[in-house]
Amino acid sequence: MVRRVAMLTGVERVMMTMYFEKGTSFRQIAELAGVHERTVSRRIDRIARRLMDGRYGRCLRHKEMFTKYELAIAKEHFVRGKTIRALTEERSTTYHRMRGTVRRIKGVLELLKEKKHSKL
Repeated sequence: MVRRVAMLTGVERVMMTMYFEKGTSFRQIAELAGVHERTVSRRIDRIARRLMDGRYGRCLRHKEMFTKYELAIAKEHFVRGKTIRALTEERSTTYHRMRGTVRRIKGVLELLKEKKHSKL
């Protein structure tokens, strides 16, 4: 989990480091962040689910199937949780093009998953 937390940035990385590595409680993190304890709990749960999802890891294991651009998009979308709209604004592209890129990445991952299951 520590290696996966290293892929995060900003507040998410700090929260996860405090919680997983330092053992800081939700209450203590909430007091420092100035938010409710339940908010911290939900954020950490959401981030942990994204990190454990494994889609970005599969992209890396099969990086020959993706362009550098697609790998970067996969990291931002699957690990950092950025929406297609946020990626569109950051990358100065159209929503349609970004949605197509994310769909292509998900499609390749689905094919890899089917291929793995057919071998079993």
